[in-house]
Amino acid sequence: MSPNKRGTIPIDSVTEDFYVRTSLNDDHVLHLATLYQNGVKLPPILVTRENNTVVDGRHRLAAQRLCERYGVEVEWLEDCDKSSLLVCALKRNVGGSLPPSNSDIVYTLKQMLESGMVSSAVAKQFAEVWPPAVIRRFLSDAQSALTRDRTIRAREAVAEGNMTVHEAALANKIKPDMLKQALIGPKKHRTAAGEIKGTLTTIFRSRGGSMGQVFRRIQHQYEDGDLSWQTVEMILEHAEKCCRATTTSVRDWRKRLEAAKKSRVA
Repeated sequence: MSPNKRGTIPIDSVTEDFYVRTSLNDDHVLHLATLYQNGVKLPPILVTRENNTVVDGRHRLAAQRLCERYGVEVEWLEDCDKSSLLVCALKRNVGGSLPPSNSDIVYTLKQMLESGMVSSAVAKQFAEVWPPAVIRRFLSDAQSALTRDRTIRAREAVAEGNMTVHEAALANKIKPDMLKQALIGPKKHRTAAGEIKGTLTTIFRSRGGSMGQVFRRIQHQYEDGDLSWQTVEMILEHAEKCCRATTTSVRDWRKRLEAAKKSRVA
């Protein structure tokens, strides 16, 4: 499974339907954006031929969005099933400039198991990447995470009155006794939405106050002649880029949470 054609397409036509990292690295996105802005040519983004879904290059895509580019160079991959796309994406990340974390690897292997791949098939795909003991550990963690997700889905189906315990366990491929235990076990504390929003508000207010202090300092230094306007403009451009990076990060998290929602109801 290898790409065989390149081209340039509108950046808004690129879609993101699955992920092989738990989150983007904002510092890496900013670094790549700086490279793009200074004329550095980076590899094209790997996408599927059918609907331009990103397989490899999400950080490069985010960086180009940060630079407000309208077109993006891509390399098309022949259409294949989701399991094959996940394998291809993870292998590229393992050999890339920003290797995946253990959490990223477990997150992706869990999706492979959910898509129908058996553990032995997953292990075979990565036999040349990791030692057998490492693969077994990753797969064990991935299976535990998958069981947790299935238990949550089953518990919600029962709580909403859509299924019986037996039906929910069968539909989510877990043992009825495990689901019964989850239903009678201690409930986790659920953080209220208001509390989370308050935390975000505090973070952004704190950031806004700190930025205000920085800009007042810049203003004083400019008025005193210690900073040229050229320098001030360069600082302002950098500040605007950082703000756009925050917006890009929120947009990425929205897409990831929407993907998690789709997985939850699948």
